[in-house]
Amino acid sequence: MQEIRSLKQSKYHQIERAYKSALQELSAKGYLTDSEETVRNGRRVFSVHAEYKRSFSGIIHDLSDTGKTVFMEPEQVVHYNNQLAEIEREEAHEIRKILKKLTDEIKVYKPLLEQYVEIFAQYDALRAKAKLAVAMQANMPRISNQPVIRLTKAYHPILKVQNNLASKKTIPFTVDMQAGKPVLMISGPNAGGKSVTMNAIGLLHWMVQFGLLIPAEEQSEVYVFSQLFADVGDAQSIEDELSTYSSKLKFMKYFIERADEKTLILIDEFGSGTDPLFGGAIAQTVLNQLIDKKAFCVITTHFGNLKTFSAQHPKIMNACMLFDEAQLSPTYQLSTGKPGSSYTFEIASKSGFNADFIQQAKALANTQQVQYDRLLNQLEQREVTLNKEIDSLKAEQKNLQEQIKKWKRLNEDLDINRKRIQYERLTERNSIENEKKKHLQEFIAEIKNQKKEEVLLEAKKEIEAKTLEQSQNMKSLYRKMHQRESALPIHVEIK
Repeated sequence: MQEIRSLKQSKYHQIERAYKSALQELSAKGYLTDSEETVRNGRRVFSVHAEYKRSFSGIIHDLSDTGKTVFMEPEQVVHYNNQLAEIEREEAHEIRKILKKLTDEIKVYKPLLEQYVEIFAQYDALRAKAKLAVAMQANMPRISNQPVIRLTKAYHPILKVQNNLASKKTIPFTVDMQAGKPVLMISGPNAGGKSVTMNAIGLLHWMVQFGLLIPAEEQSEVYVFSQLFADVGDAQSIEDELSTYSSKLKFMKYFIERADEKTLILIDEFGSGTDPLFGGAIAQTVLNQLIDKKAFCVITTHFGNLKTFSAQHPKIMNACMLFDEAQLSPTYQLSTGKPGSSYTFEIASKSGFNADFIQQAKALANTQQVQYDRLLNQLEQREVTLNKEIDSLKAEQKNLQEQIKKWKRLNEDLDINRKRIQYERLTERNSIENEKKKHLQEFIAEIKNQKKEEVLLEAKKEIEAKTLEQSQNMKSLYRKMHQRESALPIHVEIK
């Protein structure tokens, strides 16, 4: 193999020299066009003016569209190129022999290699899951044995990753669904986040079932549903002769026939695609049957009758996407407990329609429905205001907590300083006492050195004599205090 590679390299040099020689010769004679050289059929060729194609020997590989240029391989290069092609064939044959020999040697390890591939695939999948979890700042939720959906501060996984890459803020949502309220009915304005929230709930459950962490708080709790049904988007089909509404009816029938308490169903724009009065009635009937099946459902809608029905049904939890009427823009916040307005007229006004147009549209609309929608608007605006006040209070509370922490740290610092001062005082007193003790020891040593022990002995004798004298005086005084006087006669009178 080494000899073949060396011969191949040598042939490359020969071809290069021959090609440069031919290039200089033909250029000097003016046979070549401005481009001079190119590649045709895998061979290096010259761009030659057509009138000179018989002026030198070579092989024509191609002709330009205009016919004014021919692409020729010089004769002196053809021989070397043919030799090179033969060498390359020998090289390919040798490579095949080597690979066949290596294959024969390692084929006995085929079962082991297949196991390695499987292990590598598993590690690769785990690494991918871990990288995705880091990108989403994901956590592991609790797995419930009973049907339940409790997602706290959860995010749509794709939206979370995209916004993180773009350094944008993502608004989380929180839902709490259980057997007592297995249906979540989400209403609100268009482009307010209804479908995103519904899709996020479905995606997060599939992620858990595939062993992925999800972008939600750790206290979140999910159930492993055995079925996930979804009616999202427009499934109309010319081939199957299905309109938008007939395709939705086909889905509804499928859901009703197969749903049970271990089924999660996602339905976007429930009841749409036909007359709102009749479509709402069909949707309400379908919903009743799904509730009877005990299926968990997350549904989005604009229909007023479904909002009213949901508000009155004990097993349906109403929710809405909030809308900032002052800014005429959605807040993308999910609020549970009440239905939401579609803000049809407000969004139309934002789109550029004048006040007269909006007023005429309101007059044509159902008066009772308009009043109901207005009431929902007012409730939502109150909630938006309350949320802002709550956020403000939370900010003030956080600031107060920071101040309390600072005061605690200051008090701790003062306490440490007091203890340090006490310690320094004790240290100073101890140093003074040690200094006195040192002087006393020096004084005693000095006395001993001057041989004045007799002075101490004399002082000791004098002190002992005084002590003895005082002791005797005290004894004498004690006797006098307790000595009885001579007995006096006692006279006893009897009357």
